[in-house]
Amino acid sequence: MESNQNEIYLRARLARDPRFDGLFFTGVKSTGIYCRSICPAPPAHEENVEYFKTAIAAANAGLRPCLRCRPDSAPQSPAWLGTQTTLNRAIALIEEAFSTGESIDLEALSDRLGITARYLRQLFKKYLGTSPKQYIIYKKLLFAKKLLHETNLGITHIALNAGFESVRNFNHQFQTQLGLTPTQTRTRTQNEAASTENGLTLFLNYRPPYNWDKMRGFLQTRAVEEMEWFDDDVIYNKTFCFEESRGYFSAQHMPEKNGFKVSFYFAEGSQVKNLYQLNSLVRRILDLDANIEQIEDTLKNAIPEEMELKSGLRVSGAGSDFEAINRAILGQQVSITQAVKLLSKLVHEYGEAEFVNGVKLRFFPHPHSLQEASIDILKMPGARKQAIRNVAEYFTNNKRVNLDDCLSLKGIGPWTVDYAKMRGLGNPNIFLATDLVVKNKLKALHEQSDTKQSFDDFFEIMKQDAQPWCSYLTFQLWHL
Repeated sequence: MESNQNEIYLRARLARDPRFDGLFFTGVKSTGIYCRSICPAPPAHEENVEYFKTAIAAANAGLRPCLRCRPDSAPQSPAWLGTQTTLNRAIALIEEAFSTGESIDLEALSDRLGITARYLRQLFKKYLGTSPKQYIIYKKLLFAKKLLHETNLGITHIALNAGFESVRNFNHQFQTQLGLTPTQTRTRTQNEAASTENGLTLFLNYRPPYNWDKMRGFLQTRAVEEMEWFDDDVIYNKTFCFEESRGYFSAQHMPEKNGFKVSFYFAEGSQVKNLYQLNSLVRRILDLDANIEQIEDTLKNAIPEEMELKSGLRVSGAGSDFEAINRAILGQQVSITQAVKLLSKLVHEYGEAEFVNGVKLRFFPHPHSLQEASIDILKMPGARKQAIRNVAEYFTNNKRVNLDDCLSLKGIGPWTVDYAKMRGLGNPNIFLATDLVVKNKLKALHEQSDTKQSFDDFFEIMKQDAQPWCSYLTFQLWHL
């Protein structure tokens, strides 16, 4: 089995196949370096090569990351965790903490998982070959390395944005783990993207195929003026607002490089901080970490022959879970056009405005600005207005939000919460079966098929076979 897998890896690295980018890493014993599948360097002889499923596994074998292909820029890959749901959940919580700027405490993490810290360490050691603490440190280091390569930020700024509490600790960990000092890493490479006025630019990779036309159409149809927009129907712009950083990002698709050039612009007086959170935000909104070939292989076996998949279709994200759940509330029982009109009124009435680089921006309203609001500007049932206030109050009063808790709020049902999980959190396994469009298209597919199954059986079998990628099935049906 392992020899078959290595044969696949061999073909992928010789072909520099971007579909495998981040799914495995190639260690070269003769040079002491590990690379991505797309590394432009001349391929090493197979007898000198060892394959690793993760970057940290390669690092634990004593290898340092390649300065040409830069493993720090590879799309993330949860695929190698397989069915290890507890480990999947642990890494998802670590990613969530990084994305919100929270500190990560091993004991607290274990408690949330319902296991002991000792068992958590055993899981990491068995499947990743390292400890949770070392995994977190290496993840921070790879992001710091990306900032060193692609920005002109000072090393102190980079250390803090990568989650290190001191420059001294950052320098020590960087040299110990990666074999070079931060300064040596910067001087030995040429910046791929220089800092922009009032901001900076990063390049974010994905694994092809990527259906940008469908992604653009979905986002454009639901865009709120001044909060998100397209330049010349090509560059996607959206505002962001963290505690110390606010502004907007511009994402330009570069299909020839399998990625997006993303520029972040910060408001005057706003700090260039929260860069990991911003990186994660864009990756989630544009769904850049999906292993789309694996997803589509699963969906092909789940759908009837009459249904044709749209290749490269991604799950388009929203700016936050709070934005997503409000989009869902306003979208109940109305058309997309009407929902966007309602959302626009909400944003323009209660969202803060600011000029950045001469562009007027609107930020999605904070929860505290909606919990006592009359929302009379919205022409819709009073119960739906109260649902918005109820959700806003819950988000205001809870530092750690669990969207399932919103089901206890009046006016909030499973469809609303599932929509928020899918678009606001990037949950890949949400099947919006009660969505009117999804239900009608499922019924049409059932009628077209030759199956003798009842509609309920037809639906249940498709849902089961599509797991754990039901969100992608939902989007395929929406685009059908």
